[in-house]
Amino acid sequence: MTEFRKTAQMETVFRSLPVFVQQHSCMVGKYAELIVDSISQAKYKPDQGELPLEMLSHVDIWGKYHDIGKAAIPDSILNSTRPLEDFEWKLIYAHTMLGAYIILGRIPLPLREPPSKLWEMAAQCCLYHHERWDGNGYPFGFSKESIPLPARIIGIADAYDAMTADRPYHKGISEAAALAEIQKGAGTQFDPVLAEVFLEVMSRKANAVNW
Repeated sequence: MTEFRKTAQMETVFRSLPVFVQQHSCMVGKYAELIVDSISQAKYKPDQGELPLEMLSHVDIWGKYHDIGKAAIPDSILNSTRPLEDFEWKLIYAHTMLGAYIILGRIPLPLREPPSKLWEMAAQCCLYHHERWDGNGYPFGFSKESIPLPARIIGIADAYDAMTADRPYHKGISEAAALAEIQKGAGTQFDPVLAEVFLEVMSRKANAVNW
């Protein structure tokens, strides 16, 4: 499949998502791009075996499509304002694997050499962005650097926008409160160095990007 056809296919699926999911995903891409721009200029150095920073130029696209698996979940669940039942939560949790499958047609497994192709990494970001630094995330319970670097970046951006944006089922909290939660989760939910980078980025975001 040509790159153009693949992009068009992903856009068609993306546009089937509820509007609030589309808006959230676009913001995640923007926040992730800010993190990458900052770490490429600063003290953060990927560990040996991780992607070189220059290969993160598509992180905005990976952020945009990180929740594309939710296209396979009924809107009645995604838009629900009532507490979800257990089986509905299980469907929500499955969006990571569903997204990877929608993009690649298979579930990508961890590789000794990180994948370099745009869509392979997009699928990994779908799959791993809810893993946690302390190993208590899903779907596999990976921890620390076993979680691909782009997925760790997307995970922070996703959590921040999920907290600050209004959803059908909750009203967003303030930016200050969300940043306090990111700081609190550094070293448990989030890569501690990336969390610090994000906090620094957001402290100067007015000068970093035109929102």
